[in-house]
Amino acid sequence: TLEDGAIVEYRWYRWRDQPALKVMAQEFPDIYTDSYLDELQAKVEKMHSAGWFSSSSQSFMKRPTNTHLGEVERALVMTPPSGKETGWVPIALGQHYPENLPSYDGGIMYQGQQTMY
Repeated sequence: TLEDGAIVEYRWYRWRDQPALKVMAQEFPDIYTDSYLDELQAKVEKMHSAGWFSSSSQSFMKRPTNTHLGEVERALVMTPPSGKETGWVPIALGQHYPENLPSYDGGIMYQGQQTMY
């Protein structure tokens, strides 16, 4: 559940099997071959297993010190289920708002409910 009350539905996919890459393979079969998708999958697995995205890792990208970065909503930071820590990604399939959202000050109206953005 997000800060504005929306409920996000998602599913875990192997990187190479995510819907966007499936579509690309159908539309551009000469580029998105099984061999190429296997190569991409191997790179993602290497990034995941090397800890490139851990908060203590500086091997992927040095943190800027002279700027304010945007913030990611904590509910969007996912912890992979057991067995899907390496080479898998969460893909949002949709989101919806429950009927009984609380009232907010400010924001916009969504299906009769006011939502902050």
